[in-house]
Amino acid sequence: MPVRNPNWYSLQSTRRYPLDDNATGTGDGGERLPDDILVDCRLYFPAPAGRYAFVSGVSVTSRLVSLVFQAADDIDSPATFVPLAAISVPQPAPRDVHIPVAALSPGVGGFVVLGDINEPFSGRFATPRQSLLLPRCARSYNPFPIPTLRKRSHASGLSGLVRLLGEGELEIAGQDLVIDDTARRAIVLRLIQATTGRNVLSTFSGPCGGRPESRTCDKEGIETINGVAPDCAGNIDIEFVGLTAGPYESCGGVTLDFQTGMADVCAGRAEHLSRTAGRFQGRDKCAEELAEESESASSISASSLSSASLSAASLSSEFFECPEFPYCDGFDDGSAEFFTVENGGFFIETRTEESPDEPCGLSSAGSPIHRVFTASDTSQRNVAIFNWCEESSLDRMVTTDIQLAAGTRRNGGPILNYRIVEPLTNPHIEYHQGLLNQNNGRLQLLRFTGTGFALVHELTLSQPAVIGDWYRLKMKAVTFGSSVAITLQVLGITNPAWPAAQFTVVDGNYLPATGAPGLGSDRALARFSFFAVD
Repeated sequence: MPVRNPNWYSLQSTRRYPLDDNATGTGDGGERLPDDILVDCRLYFPAPAGRYAFVSGVSVTSRLVSLVFQAADDIDSPATFVPLAAISVPQPAPRDVHIPVAALSPGVGGFVVLGDINEPFSGRFATPRQSLLLPRCARSYNPFPIPTLRKRSHASGLSGLVRLLGEGELEIAGQDLVIDDTARRAIVLRLIQATTGRNVLSTFSGPCGGRPESRTCDKEGIETINGVAPDCAGNIDIEFVGLTAGPYESCGGVTLDFQTGMADVCAGRAEHLSRTAGRFQGRDKCAEELAEESESASSISASSLSSASLSAASLSSEFFECPEFPYCDGFDDGSAEFFTVENGGFFIETRTEESPDEPCGLSSAGSPIHRVFTASDTSQRNVAIFNWCEESSLDRMVTTDIQLAAGTRRNGGPILNYRIVEPLTNPHIEYHQGLLNQNNGRLQLLRFTGTGFALVHELTLSQPAVIGDWYRLKMKAVTFGSSVAITLQVLGITNPAWPAAQFTVVDGNYLPATGAPGLGSDRALARFSFFAVD
């Protein structure tokens, strides 16, 4: 007897639903997806996962029914795939029943409905065009930009809809701000009235009383030691390399024993430089002590070093041989001999090609050696400093060839005047960074202030840099009255027709010019083919 009003799911088992009308329904091997396996579904997934949701795999056996769903960025030629959800139910599979999916990515949820499954089937679908789901059956959503809110140091936080309320002189408002060159909607906490004549940090210090950062303590607290801040547990670990640390009973400290005499320390060291404190100021004690040792045949024992008074500056200094100028290093010998990585990460990378106009490369058996010095950390600043013995960073031209790589941030360039500022009162690092910034298409001069970058000057390029091409950056600082004039230039190497750019700017924050040059990037992967100082 014919059924006049069939069940809704039974009706869907006779047509392509829930597949889109534009879907072919054909697997990678030419097999046709039966209409009665999947009769309904609802999938909800975050929009960043992809634009198109589709069935990527179906398997029906006598024991198990399995389905896998994915999202892709293109309907015919997808470049990225994100697994969304899957189900796996034993036979006999329940018919016309909502079966919750198992999420394969965060934020995915939904259900599927299976039909009357009698025949074995196996199919794979490589593109959304083959098994695209209807928009009503698979919908994306924009996730919350701030998934949770919690007090610092608390493990658990608030989720869902959180209402923020300002109290007293404070107000909380939404505002459009440019953060990291991107326009964003931000939550802004601010004062309703002006702060003229008041210490805001002291006023809003809260029930915890004085805090070092608000400068309201009875006695100023110690926040750093030689510029090193404690970890999240408040600890600073001191590692003595090559020294034997013993207890100093009278005051609870330690004594440091070292078995090497001055003759060993000073041999072959005519000129030295402390890489963190800038130019070494004082007499060359090595030469004097070495002469005294050779005359008296005396030596410095470990016990005499144990009771010696060592200053913080002497403990933090590292000494090394001085390079000769003009200097040029193409890194093709597999090392960056005179460089010290101060922040982030660098490594020597072997490439099939490098800058075609490198002036100081090596070759082996008639074949060029292609190695570059690569800034590799995309989560923080990458800083590699050149260890030199010059008294001033003025009137020196630093040149490098750079290749920007794909990533969220795409920048890099030379560094000038890396040094410690205010070593006794507020020790922190400052330096000037020349930056070829592909993100915003600009040539920038930045000054690192110890906590972040401040823009000194920038120039919009008439043609943005191309990822994978090589560019030459030149940076120089010269005296200009009581200030310093800094010149930054960029030239195209891979494409010599690329429009070059240059600017000169006077900066009153450069002096004293006692720091060292180097290479760096701001949270970006960047390759440097050579480094030259002339």
